[in-house]
Amino acid sequence: DSPSKNTRSQTKIARDDVPVVQSPPKPRKAKDKDVEKTDKAVWHLTDDEIIAASRKSWKSAVYDHYTVSLERQLDKDSNPHCLIFLFTCRFDPKNHNVQRRKRIQNSQGTSNLARTMKTCCESRKVEVGADSSKGAQQDLHRSVSRYTPAHHRALIALRCAASHRPFNSVTDPLYLEEVELLRPGTNVPSPSTVSRDVRALYEEGSKQVKEYFRDYEGAIHCVVDGWTAPIVASYLGVVIIWFSLGKIHRTILEFIRLKERHTGEYLAEQIAKCFKRFGIDHLLHTLCMDNASNCDSTATSLADDANIPTYRGALSRTRCFPHTVNLIAKAFLSFFFKQPKKKPQPKATAGSKRKRTTATTTTTPAGPTPVPAETSLVPEEADEPVVADVELDEAGVMDEGKAEFDASAIKTVKARAVALAESKWFLHMSKEEETEALLLFPKVAGLARRVHDSSTLQEKFEKLVQANDSASGKVALDRRVPTRWNSDLVCLAAHIQFETPVKQLTSDGLSEYALTPKQWALAKELCEVLVIFEELTRLFSRAEVPLVYEVIPMLEDLEAQLTNISQDASLHTVTRIAALAALEIVGKYYALTDDCEVYRIAIVMCPDKKMEWFNRNDGWVEADRKEADRIVRLRWSESYAPKVSPTTQATVDAPAPPAKVCKSILLIQALHIVFTVIRSIDGPANVRRRRE
Repeated sequence: DSPSKNTRSQTKIARDDVPVVQSPPKPRKAKDKDVEKTDKAVWHLTDDEIIAASRKSWKSAVYDHYTVSLERQLDKDSNPHCLIFLFTCRFDPKNHNVQRRKRIQNSQGTSNLARTMKTCCESRKVEVGADSSKGAQQDLHRSVSRYTPAHHRALIALRCAASHRPFNSVTDPLYLEEVELLRPGTNVPSPSTVSRDVRALYEEGSKQVKEYFRDYEGAIHCVVDGWTAPIVASYLGVVIIWFSLGKIHRTILEFIRLKERHTGEYLAEQIAKCFKRFGIDHLLHTLCMDNASNCDSTATSLADDANIPTYRGALSRTRCFPHTVNLIAKAFLSFFFKQPKKKPQPKATAGSKRKRTTATTTTTPAGPTPVPAETSLVPEEADEPVVADVELDEAGVMDEGKAEFDASAIKTVKARAVALAESKWFLHMSKEEETEALLLFPKVAGLARRVHDSSTLQEKFEKLVQANDSASGKVALDRRVPTRWNSDLVCLAAHIQFETPVKQLTSDGLSEYALTPKQWALAKELCEVLVIFEELTRLFSRAEVPLVYEVIPMLEDLEAQLTNISQDASLHTVTRIAALAALEIVGKYYALTDDCEVYRIAIVMCPDKKMEWFNRNDGWVEADRKEADRIVRLRWSESYAPKVSPTTQATVDAPAPPAKVCKSILLIQALHIVFTVIRSIDGPANVRRRRE
């Protein structure tokens, strides 16, 4: 066999051992090769272009030993005659003659070049193929690096993958000029080669990951979230978290291409196949997903015998806490945003043509039924441009599926909160107060958008700020980001900070964005109230994720503060009703934690809480305390207690003595990781206090 065949046989990847699944590469159209043209046909090209075209066919590593230049020979009439390549030794040019070869003899072979290279290496006492920089001549114009073609190709592949660069970036003329400047004669791989290198590194890397977990005995925790590519391709991101050598590690295991409807059964099947390919299905302990309904069915289906029967289903299904906080905050803020109205469009009649509507793939693993094609979201009233501004802010940014799920959940609790306020607290919100509140954030966010998008308005606003002697140095309004609810508070706080410049600006041609005196008072009140959500969000946005024993007091404090707001007679009625709506979301997701054993076990395993925490907390009745005790004992006996014979088995009520310390350590480690898993891709999930 030829050396090239031997190389392929050595680097060939055993496809059956590769845990990841990839689509086959698309065939590339063959391009004309300048190397096959005559010298006269390529004479108009630059020296670098002619050399680069020929280097594509130079497969031998011998060429890397030389710096290649071009000599153009003319005939007696000064017409183009022939092109000659000059090969100059890169390491010892003073003691070796320049090798010459006509361009048209490109396939002549490399025996002379190889003989000169061997002589050069022997004189410098280095082996052929070893580090060729040893003993090389170096000066200001000839510095030698520790370059190898393999290292160079690996760096290019990693750069394209990690920095989101296209494979065609290696053909950038400025990049090629930079490479030639740093190391003349370097052969840059083609885009197709870079593509193959990325695939090879990815596949080989996945095999190393599989080998790493082969002897791992701890638990693995999975976080799942959906991603939508710009080409409307849908992927399921799978993140795993594990504990090793005193540290908690987190990495993206795989992006799974979703080709069918995102049902819970289909998602569970794909997750199970991914874990089995990596050989870690038996290590799965918990699964963290958002609050979409079919995420619940995913957790249930994942425990089926055909998937991962060792997974405990709903008992080990945790929830994304930031999504819960997001829903709580959105429920509160829904009273201060003008909602769009669905307007029916004319239906297609016989003989008429209608364009096919493209469904937007959701970035969450699942979501509610999308808006029918016959409806579209439009401002409720044509004379309210501020509402249209908010819709423009959210266009193409908000995930349609997730937004539909959130809107459905918020609409329900909003109606219940209004009814509860009237029946229990005798709070009635007038139509005028409701309208004032609904237009508050559209005006605030709309003005920030108008100023941000207009250089004229921005310059005018900066002059107004400077005229009012702003000591903070800040001269711009913060713009609302639809995907980050806490940006509403930032936007509102900036509006209040620049109250005088804002009033001056809106009085001159922007009256539709001017706040009424009642809206200014409501804005200042909200700025203080929304701080309770800001503190909680900041806590879970840090690099060091809070553990559960830190989360519980914050959640109880959030509930207590919302309760105080709802009962504070000095606040606006709409603010109190908004707090009741937020409490509805809090109660709902507190109750859902009863389905998962992780939260109560985590509290019991916390050294400074244990069962005493339940005894001190008035929100937990005696039956709840007994249930928490039962869950911990049952989980210990099923998964961690040493196996004993029936004759010596202890009673069910008595705790099993740990025969091996490592068993208890594994349990503590597993639960310790759960605290981090709960954060998921966005952050941690919550532990509830019993609401009676």
